[in-house]
Amino acid sequence: MTKKIVDLPNRIREHRKDQKLTLVQLGGLTKMHTGYLSKMELGERPTNLGHLRNIAKQLGLSPGDLLTPTDNPNSLSVDERRIIELMRRDRYFAHIVRHLIAAKSEFDELD
Repeated sequence: MTKKIVDLPNRIREHRKDQKLTLVQLGGLTKMHTGYLSKMELGERPTNLGHLRNIAKQLGLSPGDLLTPTDNPNSLSVDERRIIELMRRDRYFAHIVRHLIAAKSEFDELD
């Protein structure tokens, strides 16, 4: 068994599998050797911000999305990202969300 040498847990494998990509496919997209990618996923090879940026870009994520919640406690969920994207594209949707937030704030003040 190979000893883990990296104290930077990551979620590369989780996101790769969510997108139904193989290591070979991700390696082709990132121009990284599949063996190195595999060992990065397992924490057996070091990674750096350049690697995370490259992988994240190919997965349509931010580098922070590849970190665990402990290392990135303020990360947004998929649903939160969708809401933000909808708000950016649809003014009516943005108006409704702002209205809901205001109503919730008023309700919270009643407690």
